[in-house]
Amino acid sequence: MKVILFRADGGTVVEVGTGHIYRSLLVAGQLRDVCRVIFSSMDKPDYEYGHAMIRNSGYPLHLLSPDGYSLDLVRLVEDSKPDFIICDKYQYDAEELRILKQCGAPLMTYDHFEEHRKFSDYPINAIVEEAGNPYSGPGYTVIPPTPTKFFRITPERIFICFGGFDYLDITLKLVNILLQADIALPVDVVIGSGYSNSAILSQYADSSNGRIRIHRQPPNFQELMAGADIAFVAGGLVFYQVLSLGMAAVVICQYKHQQEQIGNLARYDACIFLGMGNVVDPKAVVTVLNTLITDLKLRNDFYERGRRLVDGQGLNRVVNIIKERLKK
Repeated sequence: MKVILFRADGGTVVEVGTGHIYRSLLVAGQLRDVCRVIFSSMDKPDYEYGHAMIRNSGYPLHLLSPDGYSLDLVRLVEDSKPDFIICDKYQYDAEELRILKQCGAPLMTYDHFEEHRKFSDYPINAIVEEAGNPYSGPGYTVIPPTPTKFFRITPERIFICFGGFDYLDITLKLVNILLQADIALPVDVVIGSGYSNSAILSQYADSSNGRIRIHRQPPNFQELMAGADIAFVAGGLVFYQVLSLGMAAVVICQYKHQQEQIGNLARYDACIFLGMGNVVDPKAVVTVLNTLITDLKLRNDFYERGRRLVDGQGLNRVVNIIKERLKK
């Protein structure tokens, strides 16, 4: 059986979050029946949340010491003898990429812009379409399979999700705004197990007369999202899932690199951007929400543009690249 080695970090870490682990698990899930899948991650307390995600998904995890990182990585590559390597990180290091390439296995990276991208055989870049890179553009966005969703003339639900960590606690700010606003639509709020203000959030929900519902790490995440018409999200993978469903997306970013990603997509006019989440303007939120509720044409435009931009086939494209390479 072929061996796939994943090198990924993620957890309750500013700028990093859990998106890299989540994306790697999506790809691994499509390969585990035909390949032996191994994960590796840096042994740091801030990454323990990501380590739990990997272990709970049933994969072996090799922790790499920060002090002896290069040596640990060399040993891992020598012992596992991978046939394909997938490296998914916020920041890449030339030395680690050189070590990974020494075994001769093809290497895939994501959203890798630095000069040492030359080590990558498959530099997947869903953020920016790059001339000369056949693996770039929103079509390579790795998200779960997109359920069928039809456009509703009258919006029925609002969806809120700012990732498993929500560093800036945009969720609490937004729920507080909606609680005080005169908006009748029910709201589904999704938080991860790493969210720290769930007690206060629950108090807000309890005072909403059932209008606001909190879902912590729900198994029916996809159904909750697809059941809504308007979404408030950050600039991570959930944003791209929302686009693939054709929902009207209101984006409030957690990190500067997310803001840059949204800027790269501005020409597609596929979402409404309300800035960074350190300061959320209540008036702007309510104004945008009322506009989306009443403006049928605007929501229909977002429905068409989002689905055209992110077709939901990025996961299949990436997995097919790996499977075809392994046939050689």
